[in-house]
Amino acid sequence: MPFADIGTGRLYYETHGDGEPLVLVTGLGGLAAFWAPHVDAFARRHRVIVYDHRGTGQSTPTPGPYTVDGMADDLVALMDVLGIASAHLCGHSTGGAIGQILGARHPARVRSLLLAATWGRRDPYFRRCFDARLPILTGLGAETYVRVTSLLLYPPDWISRNYGRMLEMEAAAVAGLTNPEILMARIAAICDFDPSAEVGSIRAPTRIVTARDDMTTPPFFAEELHAAIRGSTLTVVDWGGHMFPLTAPAVFGGLVHDWLAAQAPATAAPAQPRT
Repeated sequence: MPFADIGTGRLYYETHGDGEPLVLVTGLGGLAAFWAPHVDAFARRHRVIVYDHRGTGQSTPTPGPYTVDGMADDLVALMDVLGIASAHLCGHSTGGAIGQILGARHPARVRSLLLAATWGRRDPYFRRCFDARLPILTGLGAETYVRVTSLLLYPPDWISRNYGRMLEMEAAAVAGLTNPEILMARIAAICDFDPSAEVGSIRAPTRIVTARDDMTTPPFFAEELHAAIRGSTLTVVDWGGHMFPLTAPAVFGGLVHDWLAAQAPATAAPAQPRT
């Protein structure tokens, strides 16, 4: 299995396909597997890189404290190991926070940005989403924490229609939550994240995507980012919740393909079929 030694530990990573590099950066869970429904389609035209964040999955279980800045440094180090000078970057939730740091502080490493279901400053509502759940994790355990969290991540009608699948996903999440102290440290990092003084410096072509029914990072976060990042575009999808890359994969895949096609030269080949 491929691992990259980045100094602070080892990161598990995967590469798929050939072409311009496309790095997919996962949210709080940190697992490369989040992108499984999309990798094959994106890899038809790009070299796709996915990875487990430090502290998650098969990567080094480094204890806290964590910061989003440190997570961004990990990604830069991974790109260095893989010889990637610059890449298109698609980040979901915490991955979008990491993308903002790269865009602001490492502009030469970012060809374009897609920021999905993310936020751009410390916020009382965002912090409350975690303050209300952390006592569940510490007092009632991983299984109850994961089950309660699902109510904030997925649309109610999706849960009803996909209940068996959700139970399987929850079971996998519980099985992977072997270091709850690392999860708590990562939560502390994202609750402290506030790049509002820096995001205005992002110059990479940026597309911001949100779902109208996202309860974890509601659309007003995306609207604020759109106002702060000059030249960015904003897309609000009608349905899908916080996890719309999984609940509405065809919609999300289409948005990513359109974004990547917009970055390609006018002479590029026609886009491949959507996810």
